[in-house]
Amino acid sequence: MAPPADRFTRALLACGAAAPLFVPVLLAEGAYRPDYEPLHRFGSELALGERGWIQTANFIATGLLLLTFSVGVRRAAPTGRSSFALPALTALAGACLVVAGVFPTDPVGVGTAGATTPAGTVHAVNVLPFHAALTAAPLAMAWRLAAEPGRRAWVAYCCAAGALVPPLFAAFMASAEHGFHGLGQRVVLTVGLTWFAAAAWLLLRSTARKDPAPDAGGGKGVDGGRTAC
Repeated sequence: MAPPADRFTRALLACGAAAPLFVPVLLAEGAYRPDYEPLHRFGSELALGERGWIQTANFIATGLLLLTFSVGVRRAAPTGRSSFALPALTALAGACLVVAGVFPTDPVGVGTAGATTPAGTVHAVNVLPFHAALTAAPLAMAWRLAAEPGRRAWVAYCCAAGALVPPLFAAFMASAEHGFHGLGQRVVLTVGLTWFAAAAWLLLRSTARKDPAPDAGGGKGVDGGRTAC
């Protein structure tokens, strides 16, 4: 049986696997709103109105999941490449989602264009560090995995996930003028949050392989007791 510390680490890591649930909630809430067009509206706009609490809760809950996951990442990969950058970037993404929930966007394209509030300004600026974290976290993981044998496929996936976010983000921002920014935003969120779930799965597998065995001489793994990715 794994010691309590390892079970606690796995519980923290499992929070990352739940992060992509943000997207189905976003899609379901968008489909429910009769006056909302998902392809042409930002997901943040769902936090407005009397049902806005659902998307607000979606932002905050997902952000807290990623913040919790970042603690698990730090515990599961305490040394080596990106041992600080990876959990820090994960925490940044989570914190940005919490900020997005606490500070709702200003209405866009609903007859109030041009009206700005302090909360809306914070929400708009917050978009930049969030997408920066979605870009940098997979690349930090790729850098870590590149030092381990047999990880080429994972390195390629992490590099692809990180490299896709900037052009996708630029594309959906550019498409705002043509009305398809809602679709682009959902694609970016799917790519980024799915990567966090994949990273959680990889770390969970790695910690499972390093459970102490009765004859393992004190429970050290193949790397001398460190938990690698």
